[in-house]
Amino acid sequence: MDFGKFSIDKKYVILSLAIAIVIFGLYGRVTMNTQLSPDTNAPTATVMSVYPGASAMDVSTDVSEPMEDAFAKLEGITNIKITNQDNISTIRLTFDYSTDIDQAAIDIQNTVSRIKESLPDNLNEPQVMKFSTSDQPIITLGLKSDSLSMADLRNVTEEKLVYELQLIEGIASVDIFGGYSREIKINLDEDKMKAYNLNLEQILGTIQKSNIKSPSGEINYNSKDMLLRIEESYVNIDEIEKTKISLADGNTMYLRDIAEVSIGIEDKESAYRLKGEESLALLITKKADFNTVKVVDEIKDNLSRIESDYPFVDISIASDDSIFTNQMVDNMTSSVVIAILLTMAVILLFIGNISQSLVVSISMPMVFLSTLGLMRAFGMSLDLVTLSALILSIGFVVDAAIVVVENISKHRGLGKSIDLAVTDGTQEVALPSIA
Repeated sequence: MDFGKFSIDKKYVILSLAIAIVIFGLYGRVTMNTQLSPDTNAPTATVMSVYPGASAMDVSTDVSEPMEDAFAKLEGITNIKITNQDNISTIRLTFDYSTDIDQAAIDIQNTVSRIKESLPDNLNEPQVMKFSTSDQPIITLGLKSDSLSMADLRNVTEEKLVYELQLIEGIASVDIFGGYSREIKINLDEDKMKAYNLNLEQILGTIQKSNIKSPSGEINYNSKDMLLRIEESYVNIDEIEKTKISLADGNTMYLRDIAEVSIGIEDKESAYRLKGEESLALLITKKADFNTVKVVDEIKDNLSRIESDYPFVDISIASDDSIFTNQMVDNMTSSVVIAILLTMAVILLFIGNISQSLVVSISMPMVFLSTLGLMRAFGMSLDLVTLSALILSIGFVVDAAIVVVENISKHRGLGKSIDLAVTDGTQEVALPSIA
């Protein structure tokens, strides 16, 4: 293809193409996702299993080892890291970069279901969680209240504030850290238990059987299928106190006769402090395909409304990734502009011809804008890596443009008309420049 001849004969096509590049380039810059760094971690999933009352050795033997043997057969698995501690097994699975983590998570869940019969009966349902750098919190909110206790504040946060935040578009999850969670405490009297010949396992089993929500099959009645469900769950403390405990002689007694039931708070295992004061933290992560800056701005826009609805809760922004992300993008964008301007000045000084320098100078922002448009079309993001690549690529664009302009000038010096010089000069170096 004769690029020079085509450009001269179809100058309005070239002009239209240039206008389209400007429009789509600016559109790509405005609408492109912005984040601090790309997700470069290998696909990773974590399987967490809770084995109540088990030592770390039992967790390793009964839970982690059977799972490890099963997970080792998964396609694309590259590394398995296991952490065993009292009551908890944590297995971190790393896959090859080509692995679809969503499909891998399904395969992991299917593997767990397949080996479930070989796992302990009282093992809680293993949780499969996917992790990547996009799962890091983009903003952390600190909550405190002068009128509520930490337990009441956490209760309000769990039941209302988290729901309010999850309604914001682009938010993937809202995790709570710190504070206290309410729980029902049952303090057993050991002397009374010995007097009635009862042990902890008997009482625990009775409480579990008395607090059930479970499907129990179906029946066919008048040619209609009806689902059956057992609903025997506790509603208040009084019902817990009236739980009947069977004795060895066939009689029964109430739980309140051998225990004190009360509402308390869980043992404190974590804490969060903001500016030296005990607070509650909300760790907010975004969905992978959403813009960090826009999601954070949306959260900030909704905070004033949430604070007016809950005036007794003081909400502060403890950390905000969008601030540094904006600074990074602004600084690197400024670097691109400065690089283009300095390059234009150097070209003008060395070429000494304003029209030729202008041609070379215009090529830089045009290629820059076309790149932004293509990045937007292919779903790429503006981050530290892509912006660095754009800055470095300016030199390559200038090299090719100077070669073409100089070759046209050479043909012009041979006495050719401007149209013929452009056609011959461009055609002579077009393929090498493209290559």
